[in-house]
Amino acid sequence: MLLQLDYRYLFRWQVIVLTTVLIVGLYQGISYLHPANQEWIGSQDFSWGNLLYFLLVDQMLIECISVLIIVLGIRYYAQWLRYDSIEKEVKSIGRYLLKFLPLWLVIYFCFAPFTLSMRYLLHYLIRSETPDYFQHYFFLKPSLYLTYLPFTLLVGWGLLLYNFYKNNSQAATESKAEPQYLLVQEEMGEKPLPIQDIWWIKREERKYRIKTPQRDYYIRTTLKALEEQLPSPAFLRINRAVIIQCSQIKSYAYWENDKYVLRSQDGEEFVVSRQRLKKIKHLLAPEGQ
Repeated sequence: MLLQLDYRYLFRWQVIVLTTVLIVGLYQGISYLHPANQEWIGSQDFSWGNLLYFLLVDQMLIECISVLIIVLGIRYYAQWLRYDSIEKEVKSIGRYLLKFLPLWLVIYFCFAPFTLSMRYLLHYLIRSETPDYFQHYFFLKPSLYLTYLPFTLLVGWGLLLYNFYKNNSQAATESKAEPQYLLVQEEMGEKPLPIQDIWWIKREERKYRIKTPQRDYYIRTTLKALEEQLPSPAFLRINRAVIIQCSQIKSYAYWENDKYVLRSQDGEEFVVSRQRLKKIKHLLAPEGQ
């Protein structure tokens, strides 16, 4: 079954903060519990105040910026490559995660200049330390890149799995709340048609033609009534005579006289006004675009 993906869940500040706390806590927990650091923890130089300052300010607060930039990278990368749906199968989810690997390999060069420079300023201006920037904080260093790579992989794939879980939960909630069937006409009378099987609905004279993978059906009603029965935003009205399932929108292109042609996955073409297309793009775009 196809699941529509909405990346707006990642832009909540709670998600960014909690992700940072979990990943940084895991990283630093492994570091401090390592046998090589046990001697330092028991030495006179150790204090809980310095440890908390290091974890909360030097690490978690600054790395929130890294996580935020990774979230932005996910949204624009998914939008660019149109990763807006996924089959709810293990293999499909695995392929989906692997498609983001190129992003994880380059996103370091987007967030590292900010976070490392902020950490340098924190040490130099606030803690009155005088570290060498190019020796310890310059981001174009293989050692720093390899240090941040596991962090990036954990954050990136963790966020994608969380987003999949939220979208799946939301879809399950909506499926319980929304009607699952539409009564359509056929030779022997009326029959319940599963809503997820509907590709698009188009007015033809006084009836509406319903396109499905198996065959066409007809229904006598109004477009307003259909809009109320079909779940939104899974289904969108694109003009005065057509409602289409969002997952069936393949492409659109300029036609003439300020109008566009919208193509469905099965090759059908519909005329859409510029104003209506702008609304459609807004509804389909991730939050914050």
